[in-house]
Formats: sequence, C-alpha cells, structure tokens
Amino acid sequence: MDYFRNILTWRELIVEMAFHRLTGRYRRSILGPFWITLGFLIFALGITTLWATLLDRPFAHFFPYVTLGIFAWNLTGGMLVESSRSFAESRNLLLQCNAPTVIYPLISVLKNIMQIPNYLVVVIPVCLMFGASASLQLLWLMPGLGLLILFSACVAVIMAYLGAFLPDLSELVSSSLRFIFFLTPTIWTIDMRPGMPPVWLANPFYYAIELVRGPVLGTSEPVFIFSVAFGLTVLAALIAVACVRFAGDAVKLRVE
Repeated sequence: MDYFRNILTWRELIVEMAFHRLTGRYRRSILGPFWITLGFLIFALGITTLWATLLDRPFAHFFPYVTLGIFAWNLTGGMLVESSRSFAESRNLLLQCNAPTVIYPLISVLKNIMQIPNYLVVVIPVCLMFGASASLQLLWLMPGLGLLILFSACVAVIMAYLGAFLPDLSELVSSSLRFIFFLTPTIWTIDMRPGMPPVWLANPFYYAIELVRGPVLGTSEPVFIFSVAFGLTVLAALIAVACVRFAGDAVKLRVE
C-alpha cells in the first residue's frame, strides 16, 4: 500500500507529462489535437464505405460497428505501442527523478485516456444517428469502458517493463498490431463467413472491443464478454504487479 501511496504523490507529474506529450505532438499544427478526431473520422468513414461496397452491406448498419471497433482498438493499441517505449522516451527524467518506475507507462496510459473526448466527438453522433440500441444493455457501457481502460493499462505496464529489456519491442508490437487488427472483428463481422470456426474467441482484443461495442449495438452477450474480460484483466494485473515488484529497480540500471 505504501508503494501505491507513493505513486499518488507523483500524480501531478503524471498529468503534466501526459498533457505535454498530447499537446506537444500538435504544437505547430493549425488544428491541434483535433487531428485525432479528423483522422479517426476519415479512417472510419473510408473503411465503412469500402467494406460496405465490396461486401454489399448497408452503410447505416456498418458505420457504427466500424466506428466503435476502431475507437476501442485505437485506445488499447495506442497504450500498448506507446508504453512499450515509455522508459526509453523518459530516460533523462528516469535517471534524474527518484519516482516509482511505474509512473512512466502510466503517463502513456493517461495520454491515451485524454484522447477519448476527441473520439467521442465522432462516436456519439454516429451511434445516435445510425443505430444505438435503446435497451438495458446500454447500462453495461460505462463499466465496459472502465474495464477496457483497466485491462489496457495493465497490459501497457507489462509492455513497458518488457520494452526496457527488449529495445526492439516497440517496433515488434507496432508491426504485430497491424496484422492482429485484421484478425480481430474490428472492421468485419463474425457472420460474414458462416461456418467459420470461432477463432476470434481466442483473441483478447475481441473481448476488449466488445466491452464498448456490445452494449451499444447488441453484437454480443454482455455477461459472457464481461466475465472473460474480467478474468483477462485480473491475469494482466497480476503480471503487471509482478513486473513492477521484481523489475522496477532493474529498469534504471538497464536504461543507463
């Protein structure tokens, strides 16, 4: 508990660094962080138009499905990629500051959480216009988003500590996620190939995406999705705690 209290004492640094990284990327841009919203909209709209045309699917049905899928994917994937190089990017601060090492992946996590409003500017109107289901399943939405963030944060911490000892991990994660993106029902539906083995059930990203897409569109059974996602989150949390506990001191020696 003392360790977690120590982390809270550094909360101002975590918030300041996360905000600095978010705004610093767009410092010379006219639109600033609004590029996150615009890029997200262009990609979701382009993929929906292409897929709906090629697969002869109704645009109005497919647009919210793709939009919610990409939103959840970007949130999770962004945390994993950025956290895998968080110690390398914070090397100077890590060597000069006697803060718990876990705050550096948490900076990457918080930076991606700060981007959520930029996505919601697109997600909310799309869902309201093209098919959010007005049912009791919507009550699962906020718990689902919270569990998605918690799961992604735990895996991000694991990636950060692995990245401290594997310098090429960030490139490996980035390249692998491009392939996994197409293996995951992010922009394609599981009913496109009748009779296909349900291989997506072995994909953790499927459950992460359905935590927010399922309650809105009714594409999955919430109890099943939440049960599996909760189990995955507990497992990831235990591994993350072990990384912090046993590899925290070695990280500083590794980056020197």
